[in-house]
Amino acid sequence: MIALESFHPSVRDWFLKQFPAPTEPQARAWPAIKQRKHTLIAAPTGSGKTLAAFLSAIDDLIWKAVDGKESWLMKPKSFTFRR
Repeated sequence: MIALESFHPSVRDWFLKQFPAPTEPQARAWPAIKQRKHTLIAAPTGSGKTLAAFLSAIDDLIWKAVDGKESWLMKPKSFTFRR
């Protein structure tokens, strides 16, 4: 999937286990979001707009953790940040 190419393999694999494919709004928004462009997604309710934004942010955190720049310790119902 071209829209998911820039995502970390773990994030991409998780997404593809949960959903058959990105929605059109996700597929169109992710390249712009990943290029750090201001992005407005105008689409109907339930089309994946929120997931498009949050999955990109989570992906950025995963890449930073892999690069050793940041790490997150996940606990039930909370996140703890470690630097």
